[in-house]
Amino acid sequence: MIRARIAAPLAVLACLLAAAGPARAEKKIFGLTSQGAGDTLLCASESSMALGAYLLYETGRPLEETLPIARQSATGKAQPADAERRLRAVYAAKPRTTAQWGRQVFQSCLAQKLVPLPVARTGNCYMLTFYLAAVVPVHKANGHTPKTMMDIIVTKEADPTFRTKLEPLVVEYYGRSDADPRKNNVSDLGRFLKCANPGQPAVSGA
Repeated sequence: MIRARIAAPLAVLACLLAAAGPARAEKKIFGLTSQGAGDTLLCASESSMALGAYLLYETGRPLEETLPIARQSATGKAQPADAERRLRAVYAAKPRTTAQWGRQVFQSCLAQKLVPLPVARTGNCYMLTFYLAAVVPVHKANGHTPKTMMDIIVTKEADPTFRTKLEPLVVEYYGRSDADPRKNNVSDLGRFLKCANPGQPAVSGA
């Protein structure tokens, strides 16, 4: 099951803000406050967990059979209930593809948390960053190469231009080391925000 790859959002933000020097006023990261950037990471984490629930859903087995698996795979006191919530949500929504579900959960989370990013851009930018960070390692662990996983990640209906744009990113994520998850998280956040909020400086504020 896909597990969250976005750990300790506040620690990630601290890494970004430390580069900007002493804080006299709240810094902004690609136009977002630290709260907004932190919420973006939390939404990426939630979508990653939702993709794990989708893996159970796409087996075609009924909810009563997959629910015990979801609860048993969760760790921590509150997580079994969260795992059940995510699984019930995907069964109720009946999404057609993994990408559709991950994107929907991510954008819904941003809306709920009132993250001020242009909705027209967040979906594709998610697909080019957080989504790849979640699914490429899973496909790699299952023995796929970048070429074979492209046929899994990109649907036949997808715009050929999007496929062309995605392929080198899949290769990049395929070869990325997981030795420093915090560094990867910072990279994913920065890449996503640069895509979703173009024209904004990486760090701003007095």
